[in-house]
Parts: sequence; structure tokens; C-alpha cells
Amino acid sequence: MAGRRDLQAALTSDDQGLAFVFGNKKSSSEQIEAVVAQVPQQTVSITLIHTSFSFAPNRQPYRHFYDQAQITAWAKGEIAKNGIRSALWVRPMPSQPDEFELIAGLRRLKAAKILGLAEVPVRVFELDDAAAYQAMRAENRDREEPTPLEDLDGTLNLLAIRLDTSVPEVISLLYRMDNEARGKVANQIVLGSPKAVIVEEVFADSGISWQSFLSSRLRLLKLPAEILDAIRESKLQYTKALEVAKVKDPEARQQLLDDAILEDTSISDIKVRVKQENRSASEKTTLRSQFDEVYKRVKKSKALEDPKNIKTLQKIMAQLEQLAGQ
Repeated sequence: MAGRRDLQAALTSDDQGLAFVFGNKKSSSEQIEAVVAQVPQQTVSITLIHTSFSFAPNRQPYRHFYDQAQITAWAKGEIAKNGIRSALWVRPMPSQPDEFELIAGLRRLKAAKILGLAEVPVRVFELDDAAAYQAMRAENRDREEPTPLEDLDGTLNLLAIRLDTSVPEVISLLYRMDNEARGKVANQIVLGSPKAVIVEEVFADSGISWQSFLSSRLRLLKLPAEILDAIRESKLQYTKALEVAKVKDPEARQQLLDDAILEDTSISDIKVRVKQENRSASEKTTLRSQFDEVYKRVKKSKALEDPKNIKTLQKIMAQLEQLAGQ
């Protein structure tokens, strides 16, 4: 059982310890809690806790979206009545050891600030960047299933840390591994390499293969850039953003995205707008196709040579020129 292991060994950045406590999907919530419970809980001033997330490659929290209305209701209801019952996870600030950097518990921290609490309960961990990120990822995944994009970004960030490289380089490595596995290249250079071994280890702890991750998750990166930005910047919920992404016309999609963020549009209303926009785009496409077809037929016919048609064609041309000038 996790509780019987030495805490420092379990929380250091060695691969075995991290996989055992935070990285291994086989570890139960009870096992993780048993290890964490060995770290004394203390109370610190809320002003000493920083949300810089310097240990994360993207300098962002694990969760993409925090519903302010829900947090406010939760704070004024449950938290106001019962207090914060689960301590926040923090580590000493690398540059300010007397202050703390949040690892996990951003929702609780936001609730405390809403209530104007002066102090919050914390557990202080002496973790390096790699261990801190794995701890943040594990704690958040244990509390609530991540969205597919949160899972994608979290896994890519973890791989970037373990491989000591950038997220784009991680993506490139996964595609090169896939090409070799599928026999698309003559020589196998990447598979079996030290980097590929680390990739295999990370996914073994996650409970899925890297091939499944590549096919089911990496495709999300093909979403429009403005959609990905809105999700990652906590401007719009994942499910709402996916609906907005279904709008085919780029300008109409951007307008709907802006409206959804500004007006906090419900997902049902977004779906209605998406259907309207795509129907309108389809009608425009059909009209454009009809115009092109008629234009080709007129050019090939003898209608332009018949004097009887000149006045009619001149009127049509005048109307088209007027429309083109609008």
C-alpha cells in the first residue's frame, strides 16, 4: 500500500516514485490520499499563494475552464458553511521560499478569495518541476474526468517535461513513431530509442497506448486556432466551443465565438445559431454555383449575338454591376 512507503521517496522526481504516486492510473484515490496525508496540513495567508504555474510548460493550470458563476454559488453555499475541507497543494516558490506556488486547488483558492478568507489550509510539498506537474495532473484527474483537450494538453506537457523538450517536438516525435510503426519509412530510427522508451512508459502509466492517444486526441489540434485559444484561455467551455467549431464559414464562426463569449450563450442557443449559419452558407454556395453555371451557358449560347436580347442583357448587366458595387 502507498501509505507504507517512505513519503520523500514517493514524492521525489525519480521515475519509480512518480509513477507509483501520481503517474500510475492503477493507483487508487485512497492510495494517493494515504501518501498525501503524511504531509502535515497547515494554514497560511492567502496572499502568500501564487498561481504562476512555473512548473508547467504552458504556464497554465491543468483545467481550461472555471465557471465563475458556479464557483461563486459553491463558495457562498458549501464553502461558507463548511469551510475548505480539502487542503490546497503548494510548493515553496523557487525564487521566494517563504511564499508558495499553487500546485492543485485553484477552484478552492478562487472560492476563498470570493469569500474574502484571509487564510486557507495547505499541504506543502518539496517538489521539482517534473514532480509538481505530475502531482497537479494526478490531483485534477482524480477529482474530475478531464475534457479530451485537457487530457491532450496535459499529456503533451508531461511528455515535454519527461523528454526535456517542447510540445511541438513531442508531437513530431509521436508522428515519427507512428510512421515507423506503420512501415511508412524504410529505417526504424525512433522506435526503440531512449525517447520512445520514455513515451511508452508515460502511456503505460496512463492506461492507454500512444497509438490510441495519437488517433483519438491529437486530431483535436486540427480545430480552428481561435477555437483552441478560446478553450485554453478559459473564455469558453469545451462543449460550447466544439459546437461553435462546426460553423463552416470562418467569419461567421468568429462572430458566433465572440457572441458566445460575450453573452455567455447557452449550448442549445449555440446549436441553433450553428444550424442557421451553415444553412445560410449552404444557400450562398448554391446561389454562387447557379450563377456560375448560368454564366457559362450564356457564354456558350448564341443569346449574346441575338439583337432581341441586347436590351434585356443590358438591364441584367446593370443590375449585376449595382449589386457588385454594394
